[in-house]
Amino acid sequence: MSESVFNAYVSVINFFSSDLKFNIALIILAHIVAFHAYLSSPDGSTDKSHTIVFDTVITNAGTAYNKRDGLFTAPSEGVYVFNWVVYSQHQGDVITELVVNASSRGCSRADSHTLDEHHSASGTVVVHLAQGDVVSVKTHSVWASVGGVMSFTDYYKSSFSGWLLV
Repeated sequence: MSESVFNAYVSVINFFSSDLKFNIALIILAHIVAFHAYLSSPDGSTDKSHTIVFDTVITNAGTAYNKRDGLFTAPSEGVYVFNWVVYSQHQGDVITELVVNASSRGCSRADSHTLDEHHSASGTVVVHLAQGDVVSVKTHSVWASVGGVMSFTDYYKSSFSGWLLV
């Protein structure tokens, strides 16, 4: 949360009594959900519907993202925003999708199969989730990828982010 947003919350809370201030602060903090994780090394799997596990977590407010299995589990109902970026290997063609439970909600393609260079692709999805819904980034369920997802900690990183909007 940015300092200006935090200060705006504090200004609103200061209008209330101290007991009520504490309760309002707890409610606001309980509803903050945001994460950002990246892939620490290339993922060479070309299997269809392979979950990409973004194993290095930078932010995980609300602890809803699991770096061991790559799954985000919605802690509460609401509208969420998800963004992912993947890089294909040289002469690769990587097709990924954002999956909510078992349904695809967005797709992107990083295609460099005719060139000897890495290409990137990103996707952004705004979706209403129920508490307990599970979100992940997977290789496409129908179209097979050629080559793996690239990521380097000292250069560019394939990443996955999400946050509760309302």
